[in-house]
Amino acid sequence: MKRNVLSKIILLNFFLMCFLIGIPNAKAEWDTTLPVLKNIKLSKNVVKAGESIEMYVDAE
Repeated sequence: MKRNVLSKIILLNFFLMCFLIGIPNAKAEWDTTLPVLKNIKLSKNVVKAGESIEMYVDAE
């Protein structure tokens, strides 16, 4: 049991080290251009109460 807990702690520690080391190297760049909608498709034309619908949106 102790070995299992220890291995989980080591893996968590390794993950956090990799994550925290990668943050300072990341450069935040925001894309502020508005998306251009190309096509919108619906899975159904008529939807009744209790049914679901899927919407597909193509954008650039």
